[in-house]
Amino acid sequence: MKTIKLSVVLALCLFTPKTYAQQHTSQTVTFGLTSHALVGVNVSTLDFTFAAPTVAGDGLGTQSVDASTQLYYSFLPSSPINGNSNGAKVKVNFIGIPSGMSVALTVDGTSCAALSSTVFGDLGTVVSGFTTGATLSTGATDIIEGIGSSYTGTSYYDLTYSATIDDYSNLSSTFNGPTPVIQYTITQ
Repeated sequence: MKTIKLSVVLALCLFTPKTYAQQHTSQTVTFGLTSHALVGVNVSTLDFTFAAPTVAGDGLGTQSVDASTQLYYSFLPSSPINGNSNGAKVKVNFIGIPSGMSVALTVDGTSCAALSSTVFGDLGTVVSGFTTGATLSTGATDIIEGIGSSYTGTSYYDLTYSATIDDYSNLSSTFNGPTPVIQYTITQ
């Protein structure tokens, strides 16, 4: 009988469910993503130098001169733009184009076109007309549109400016207008 009692007690100990103390807690998590809009170019000065005539009676040696730069950007909006995550634009504003001259801009996005959107984001597209060259007017002009959260990395947009003589009678070697400046902006 002692053996049966011992066996029953032993069996109860082995097959009785065991309870363990459990504790549950949670933690709040934040992600430090800062909205930003940064744009830059690889050279700080563009030089449009027209060749001087070498023979009396000739005009400037060329009627058009090109200058190029590379545009980079990084963009992370604070919220979707009008419910759309890719509504930002890069604008260019060429201030102080001298009288007698016009400036056209061609934007080549080939370097950025091959980038993975999962890695680099929505880089946007070149605005129609600027892929083949469009004359700049006064005020800011959209050159890249449809930009979402993205960055160009070491890739870039090639920007080629062509300065052309439109009216020789308005040219002067002494420039009296505002200092020519090109401004680049990312805007929503």
